Amino acid sequence: NINIYNEFNHDIYISISLSKNLLGFLSVSENNFILNPQESKNISFFINSKKESELGVYEGYVIIKTTRGWLR
Repeated sequence: NINIYNEFNHDIYISISLSKNLLGFLSVSENNFILNPQESKNISFFINSKKESELGVYEGYVIIKTTRGWLR
């Protein structure tokens, strides 16, 4: 879990992206949302293990992008 907090005096838009090699293996509880000033939100990440997946190390990255809320 991570907690995202808006410390600005304006709304911010949050977008979460996953690298290609994590698609299908990792998902998020919520994506593409607005945080009001001084608001926070707890986001959970879920690992989706598939029966047909091979044992190994799966690496990738998560990008959390913020923009002003009015850029909807």
